[in-house]
Amino acid sequence: MESPDILSGSFLISCWLICILGGVLLNTIYRRLTNSLSHIPGPEISKWTEAIYTYNWLNGTIPMYVHQLHEKYGPVVRIAPDQVDICDASAVKEIHKTNSRFAKTVFYRKISIGDLPTTFSTTDKDFHTHHRRLLASPISDSSLTRLKPIIANRIRIAVDKITMELTDHGVTDVFKWWLFMATDIIGELTFGDSFRMLEIGKKNQYSLDMERLISLQPFRTTFPVLVKIARYIPVPIIKNTAKSEKRLKTCHSVR
Repeated sequence: MESPDILSGSFLISCWLICILGGVLLNTIYRRLTNSLSHIPGPEISKWTEAIYTYNWLNGTIPMYVHQLHEKYGPVVRIAPDQVDICDASAVKEIHKTNSRFAKTVFYRKISIGDLPTTFSTTDKDFHTHHRRLLASPISDSSLTRLKPIIANRIRIAVDKITMELTDHGVTDVFKWWLFMATDIIGELTFGDSFRMLEIGKKNQYSLDMERLISLQPFRTTFPVLVKIARYIPVPIIKNTAKSEKRLKTCHSVR
């Protein structure tokens, strides 16, 4: 039979756990009921948890899920306790304009490769403004017009490859060649040199690494802590993903 001291200690621990869990529950209920987003229409479960949204995000069905919500609730929908989705063309300019009062969330930092911020991933307005100004000239209409010959050359190569494959095999994978063309153009305009996937007719290591990491983005954004821990687990798929990330970081540094 256990001593009274042990029983008393167990009882106190149980009471403390119940109090803590009760406090967390009450705090959650209070925050959900007093949330400033409470007046925004959406499914009732979205007030309490983002589980349904997360499930669809991991399952790759989030566009269809959110579209159905907009069809039912209108252009502004609450999709999670602290998230709202807006389907209104007139709101795009206001949300994405320079010096917008709508700041980025940490979501964008989670999807970046490595720890260095980029114009896309940063949540720092000053950093973004500075680097956006540096990009203003290269992506201006006049600068893009001068790039037409480079783009036209890649298009001609893609059409020639499609024609050649169709002649040789009777069918052609148009998606494959458009993907190669787009990737080669991005490489040439961004890094000053094409990846030459059109010439070799297959994906290079850079493209394969990008595909591998992009396919895992839902997990990286939903479970960032687990992803960091997983790097130290000797499982082939995790080790290969870590190698892909390392190669991309090296490529970015060199270029």
